[in-house]
Amino acid sequence: MKFILFLLSFCLVLTYYSQSVYKNKKSKKDYFGGAKDYRVLSNKGLMIEAGLTNTFPSKSQNVTDDISYEAQIKAKGGIGFFLGLGLAHFNVKKTTSRIGRIYHYFDYGIQFSTYHINEATEIRNKLNDGTLSTPINSQAKFYQGYLGARFSLHHLFYLGKGNRFVDFAPGIDAGYQMLTNPATYSTFTAYNAHFSPYTKVQLHLSIGFGFRLKRGSYLIPFVQAPVLGLYEFPFQALHWFSSKYYPVQIGIKWIRLFSKRKNGCTDNGTEEDRKRNQEFLQGQ
Repeated sequence: MKFILFLLSFCLVLTYYSQSVYKNKKSKKDYFGGAKDYRVLSNKGLMIEAGLTNTFPSKSQNVTDDISYEAQIKAKGGIGFFLGLGLAHFNVKKTTSRIGRIYHYFDYGIQFSTYHINEATEIRNKLNDGTLSTPINSQAKFYQGYLGARFSLHHLFYLGKGNRFVDFAPGIDAGYQMLTNPATYSTFTAYNAHFSPYTKVQLHLSIGFGFRLKRGSYLIPFVQAPVLGLYEFPFQALHWFSSKYYPVQIGIKWIRLFSKRKNGCTDNGTEEDRKRNQEFLQGQ
């Protein structure tokens, strides 16, 4: 939990610092008469995301249902990473609904992610006189690497003039286990071991705090967690050895919109193009 709070604090500090740099840079350009950006932007753009993964384990288990021994199982999460690449599509269609747009943009792409776990088991054998023996300890470390894809539908809650916003998104992700290390304990077999299948399909939710760096460029620190497992329904946790682990992603996403091709040297697009670009870039 302390690690999560640290990363969230780091993301907020980075956001505040980058926003301050952007404002100062913009004011200097305005003062000295810097060049204006006359590009006509597309509603599609490049999406790059990266960050860390963490696995939150289930509570410790006390095993007392065996007549020959007692055991205590302690699970501990580990830190991994993820990298993603894809496209973002902004919704620039006009709406007459009172509630506004249902979504502001959607994004999708491929992603590689790793998850790490640690599990320790302490066993005390039951002796003939009813007492317990000296504890025997064993430990297992395990990691998995998934290659997969994800899709998310984003709704933005704008703050102020539209340069900053809260990004809320439900989505779906799927992955296949490409990398793994031997799943064995150091000295003895794990109690009631169970492993999730190689394929995972999950519904997830993400929330982030984003801001516009410049026209057509956005930076969004975010947190993403699964809420429902579809392949191994309904479990959103991953099962390794004797415990369950809940995977969480904490990262930063960058979106840069593409420029539309011009037909001529002075062609800046149609009036409708300019209106639509102005609408979604200003957060209307």
